[in-house]
Amino acid sequence: MSTWSFDLTTAPRDRKLWLASECGKVIPTTWDKKREQWAGFATNGKPPVAWQEFIVPEHPGARSDLDAIADRLIVHKHQFIEDVGSGA
Repeated sequence: MSTWSFDLTTAPRDRKLWLASECGKVIPTTWDKKREQWAGFATNGKPPVAWQEFIVPEHPGARSDLDAIADRLIVHKHQFIEDVGSGA
């Protein structure tokens, strides 16, 4: 899980990020090369206060690909009985 960084100078400008605003909003954004600022933030407004990697959360009910594959596998259950010298 990503954590917030309060050092905006370390924010990568080559990918999508979450930025936190001073007014309490969390905004998905990218660096706007033309305007030389983060998209979604006003030119004369307050800059973002923190950033973190953009990760799209998965619904807690969603199943992984591995779960789906496991469901298709044939599972054999074996019971092993140890022969403790019965002579048979």
